[in-house]
Amino acid sequence: MILESNGTIDSNGFDVTWNIVNNADALQNSTVSINVNDGLDVTTNAIDATIGALAGGGDLNIGSQVLRIGSNGDDTTYSGALTGSPGGSVVKLGAGTLTLTGTGAGFDSLQIRNGSVVEIDGGNYTTGSSAVTISNGGTLTVQNSGMY
Repeated sequence: MILESNGTIDSNGFDVTWNIVNNADALQNSTVSINVNDGLDVTTNAIDATIGALAGGGDLNIGSQVLRIGSNGDDTTYSGALTGSPGGSVVKLGAGTLTLTGTGAGFDSLQIRNGSVVEIDGGNYTTGSSAVTISNGGTLTVQNSGMY
């Protein structure tokens, strides 16, 4: 299956293993929405990937990959569990706001290069050795009982 889109890609009732081989930017304008009972696994990617935005409530495992989120500039909310392993990194791009209400652990770093990341009540994100890096006017807001 070849995925290239400018719209929303919805997991719609199944777990997905996403193996990006040739085009890391194929989904840079798309919102990837993971349904609550579904999951997305990008641990087998041959290259790091960029998605336009992340939404939904299903689990996302990035493994040791770099996943760049937010290049389309949309505001979205993600409430699933975001996990990874050493070497893994989440990079927030674009002017929009990514609101996190779930949990996250295992990946090495969160980089906010533009836009905002808002972590809300009860969502606990722990990163490894590199922790959180903010640049280019990006912002991190931790509300209520959440922690980094």
